[in-house]
Amino acid sequence: MIHTYLNKQDVVMVFIAAAIGYFAVLAGYWQFSLWGQVNDIYVQGWSVLSLFQSWHPHALRYLIVYPIYVFADLWGIEPNMLFSWIGMIMVIAIPVFLFYAVRIYGMSLRFAQIFCGIAGAIYFFLAMFMNGRMIFAHLGVAILLFAIIASMQIVNLRMILLSALLIVIGALFCSVSTGVFAVAYSLLGVSLLYELFLIVKKQGQRLKVLLMVATLLMMTPWMLMGVSKNISFFGGGVEGSVEMLAHGSGQVILESIRPDLVKEAQSRSVKQTVNSPESSDEIPPHIKKIVGYTSILFFIMMILISPLWLRGEPNKMIVGVGLMLALILGQLGLSTLTLVLPIGLIFLSVLIYERLAFMGKFKANIY
Repeated sequence: MIHTYLNKQDVVMVFIAAAIGYFAVLAGYWQFSLWGQVNDIYVQGWSVLSLFQSWHPHALRYLIVYPIYVFADLWGIEPNMLFSWIGMIMVIAIPVFLFYAVRIYGMSLRFAQIFCGIAGAIYFFLAMFMNGRMIFAHLGVAILLFAIIASMQIVNLRMILLSALLIVIGALFCSVSTGVFAVAYSLLGVSLLYELFLIVKKQGQRLKVLLMVATLLMMTPWMLMGVSKNISFFGGGVEGSVEMLAHGSGQVILESIRPDLVKEAQSRSVKQTVNSPESSDEIPPHIKKIVGYTSILFFIMMILISPLWLRGEPNKMIVGVGLMLALILGQLGLSTLTLVLPIGLIFLSVLIYERLAFMGKFKANIY
């Protein structure tokens, strides 16, 4: 079994990262804000219970940030200030969970430390531009991937229960965005299908499958509600579903089919910005095009190298599927497409490590 603990050197590095994050928040380089959807609910005075009783579409999103509002009121401080401190810890936690994921996959401690350092440097830089929802989304995906990989690699009651808990937490964090939630939902569904093939081959597999099914069943109504809400926002029906592409980098695909829908979507976005400039974070169309063509290129590359991950180890296959899901569903929204970063970091590190292990640079420890 591979030990995934952080040694003394790693603990020191985490404390150093926390210190840097502390000064980054103090100096104003990291400022995270709670998004409009949950702020509106807070201002209106809804309780968490009433949101769930009325099947409010943002109930899950408000649930995960509710403690921030409670303690902010209790301590008499601004909720966004408290969230900035909590967000700092979450940013540090992302590369840590990625570290654990690659360690359980089978990478050497030295390579995993290098990987964690690179991932940490990337997220420390991006934290200056990340909004509140994306912190939850990226941490949720990192937790979810770790839980799935761990449950596949280590089969015992304690790990099964821990993985189930982390899957619920990861999925809950991913609920901040319908697209991100769809990636988490689909990734969990694919993992469940894989587990069903092994249900008679490993001890403890039945309990794991039952817990995954229960989690998917809990996620399903919120998943359907979110998709329905998004389609309705774009006009409903088949046309509304197609027009959703204009919301993200998929507009480069939609433009070649229905350029009129792209123009309508851009016009509506401009009106929304004029009416409520503080609530709009719309990406310029030319940026969406660049991102769209880049994501299509990555998608083609993933197809070309699919024999490397589809027929590889189960963990590599799951990460590859997750990356494809982020690329496909990310065409509907750029926030969803950003999940390519945490998933892609794991996937790329796996490919690099296997190559280096083959060359004798690292001790091969892949299962």
